[in-house]
Amino acid sequence: MRNEITLAQKITSAVEKSLFSSKFLPGGTGLLLGLSGGADSVMLLIALSKLSQRYGFLLEAVHVNHMIRGNEAARDEDFCRVLCMNMKIKLHIVVENVPKIALQRGTGMEETARDVRYTAFRRLLDDNPKVQFVATAHNATDNTETVLFHMARGCGLRGLCGIPMMRGRVLRPMLSISKAEIVEALNEAGQTFAEDATNADVRYTRNFIRRDLLPGLRKINPGSDTAISSMCIHLRDDLDFIEQSAEAWLERHDVTTRVSASDLSALAPALARRVIVAMYRAAGGTQMLEEVHIEPLLDMVRAGHTTFIQRFPGAICAYAERGRIVFSGNAPQAQMEKPSQNVEMGENHLEGRDAILILTPDPDYLKDKPSIIYKNAIKANLSSVTIHGSLYVRERTEGDSYRYGGMTHKLKKLFADRRLSSIPKNKIPVLCDDEGVVWVPGFAAREDKGKTEKRALYVYYCYLGGQNE
Repeated sequence: MRNEITLAQKITSAVEKSLFSSKFLPGGTGLLLGLSGGADSVMLLIALSKLSQRYGFLLEAVHVNHMIRGNEAARDEDFCRVLCMNMKIKLHIVVENVPKIALQRGTGMEETARDVRYTAFRRLLDDNPKVQFVATAHNATDNTETVLFHMARGCGLRGLCGIPMMRGRVLRPMLSISKAEIVEALNEAGQTFAEDATNADVRYTRNFIRRDLLPGLRKINPGSDTAISSMCIHLRDDLDFIEQSAEAWLERHDVTTRVSASDLSALAPALARRVIVAMYRAAGGTQMLEEVHIEPLLDMVRAGHTTFIQRFPGAICAYAERGRIVFSGNAPQAQMEKPSQNVEMGENHLEGRDAILILTPDPDYLKDKPSIIYKNAIKANLSSVTIHGSLYVRERTEGDSYRYGGMTHKLKKLFADRRLSSIPKNKIPVLCDDEGVVWVPGFAAREDKGKTEKRALYVYYCYLGGQNE
C-alpha cells in the first residue's frame, strides 16, 4: 500500500510550485531565507532545505535580532543558530537596536523593525551575487489578516490583492498554506520552534485581527484562509490587466506628471485611478495611495473645478492648471491661490483687474477707437513669438523671468528698476503660454531664438480706470 503523504511533504510541494511560478526554478542559484525562529520560518527552512538538495541551489538564512524583547530575543537568536548548525545551513546574524532607531526616526516600532529587516536582506543580497532572492515565510493566514486590515482602511483593488507572492527580490512561497497547517506539520514532525510573546499583545493591530476577527470568519468558512488566498490570485490577474491598460493609455497620451483634465474625466474609474497613481509615482511619490487620497481628486476633476490644490503623501501635490492636472513635489502655491485666466482672440475683460487685454492680427485695431481708454493702451508685437499651447494671464510670482534684448530678465528686477515693486502683484498681468512668460505690459515681448512665426499678432493692454498702470 502506498504511503500517505505527510503534511510537511504537502507544504514542501506547495513551496516547490511557488518557486516554479516565480521563475526561480529551474536554474536558480541561491536563496536567502529570513529566519525568525517562529513556526512559519522554521517550516519554510525545512522545505527549502529539501528543495535545495533536490535542485542544487545555495540556501542561506539570516536572523535579525531587533533587541525589542530582551532575553526572549537572545533566546530566539540562539535557537536559530543551533537549528541552522544542525541542518548545516549558513546563518547570518544581524543585531539592530530597533527601539533606539525608532526613537531617533520618530517612527513606529513595527515600521522600523520591518525597515531594518529588509535593509539587512538587501545588503546580504548585494554582497553575494550567487543569491538572487530572499524568501520570507508569509502564509495564507498572514494574507487574510492583511486583506482585512486593508478593507478596514477603505482600500482599492490593490489592497484586496493582499500580499504578493513576489515583489522585486522578495519571494513568499508559502502563501497558499495556512498557519494551522504549518503548526500541525511541525508537531507531526516533532520539530520545535520559538514562540513570540508579542503575538498575544492586542495593542498590535494584526494580533487583534488574529484573536478577535479570524475566529468569527472561520465559523462562516473553516477554509477561509485558502479561499481568500484564491480570491487574491484572481484579483491580482484583474489588477494586472487594468494596470497594463493604464500603462498603454499613459504611453499613448504621453503622460508622466501632467494630463488633460477632460481626458482624465472621460476615463473609466478603474483606469482613472491607475493614471493618478502612476502620475503620483512619476512625481516622486512612494507611498500606497488610498481612497481618501484618490477620490477627492477625481471628484474635483469630474465636477470641472479649474482651480484647486490637493496634498498627497510624501509632500506631493496635485493641482489644476489651465485645463490640466499636474502632479509635483513643488506645487506653485501662490499661483494656485489665484487662478489664471485663458485669453482668446479679440477683447478679453480681465477678472479682478478692471482692464481689457486685446489679441488681434490688426496693427491698427485701435485706430478708430475714440475712447481715452484705448488711446492709453500699451501695445506689443507678438508676431515673432512662437506660442506654445494656449495663452493665459496670471499675476506675477516669485522667480518669474523671460528673455528679450538678448538676455534673460527677472520680473522682480525689472519692476524694481521701473519703481513698480510697490504695485500689488495682482494689478499687473503677466501673459504666459506653456513655455512661461510671453509679455508684461510696459516691457518687450519674449524673444524665441531661431523661431519666427509667419503671422501677425498684436496685444493691447487697456486699463479701464482711464490710464494704464
